Amino acid sequence: MTTVTYTPQDLIAIGSLATAILAFIATFWQAKIAREHNRKSTLPLLTVYCERRDAIAISVRNDGVGPALIKEMYYYVDGKPCYNIEEFDARFDTPDGIEVFRTSFTPPAAVGTGHSLELLVVRALPGNLAPVLDQAKRIAVKIRYESVYGESLETERYTVSA
Repeated sequence: MTTVTYTPQDLIAIGSLATAILAFIATFWQAKIAREHNRKSTLPLLTVYCERRDAIAISVRNDGVGPALIKEMYYYVDGKPCYNIEEFDARFDTPDGIEVFRTSFTPPAAVGTGHSLELLVVRALPGNLAPVLDQAKRIAVKIRYESVYGESLETERYTVSA
């Protein structure tokens, strides 16, 4: 059996090679971590909420840290999904004195960080909020949206409550 002897130059070369390989691995690992961080640091968070003034307005706000691209909006009337706006209008027959105004945008639509979009407003004659609330309780909204990285997200199904 022969013994291998290494010169100091050989040991330095082996150490340099090992260091280079470890640096190469660390660079790819750091790039993976940075990519994950960038995805999370631009994640949108859409929140559907209700405002009550002289009417009931259902809106969506982006509380996340990146823009949201709304892909689809689902309206429900009395718990049943409406697959288009005509179906919504047919199911949501409003009594006299109550009006429903829907948003003018259609998906896809972008919502920037900290911005809001009004989805629909249920309004009645001034001072007559009780029947408006009864009608608004029949409506539910759910939104499917994406981040700038294409991650698919959706809101909880939101229903107006008392």
